[in-house]
Amino acid sequence: MRFEFIAKHRGAWRTRDLCEALGVSRGGFYEWLRRPQSRRSRENLQLLALVRTSFEQSDRTYGSPRVWRDLRAWGQRCGRHRVARLMRAEGLRARHRRRRFPSDAGQRLPSAIAPNLLERQFEATAPNQRLGRRLHVHLDPRGLVVFRGGTRLVLALGRRLVDE
Repeated sequence: MRFEFIAKHRGAWRTRDLCEALGVSRGGFYEWLRRPQSRRSRENLQLLALVRTSFEQSDRTYGSPRVWRDLRAWGQRCGRHRVARLMRAEGLRARHRRRRFPSDAGQRLPSAIAPNLLERQFEATAPNQRLGRRLHVHLDPRGLVVFRGGTRLVLALGRRLVDE
């Protein structure tokens, strides 16, 4: 980790100063530069190429569990968390599925349509005869306040409806 930092920033500062500040030897840093990649790093690069292939074939919609399943189907042996870590390090994030309203199916059978009980007659002669839609109810010191589609109504304690 320290050597990676030095390699990344040695264009801005001198290598000797970076090694001294991080408490590592310059010889150790140059040895690290000449050292070949580890077996695990080489395997990660090969695996990452397959992860990208699966991710692109899914039109960037697969997350790590589905990519992992693809890799298993292709004969690769690796863990789910390894695939997730590689995807996270490369910035491969699945696009969220867009939620849509159900599409209109066109004509419906008469039996599938609910009966129109109000027949566009919304006035009631007594309480609790007509129900139009869901109301949002809040308590108020004067009574019960009902919010209905932009209109504020106050239901007084005497059960009469007053428009405010």
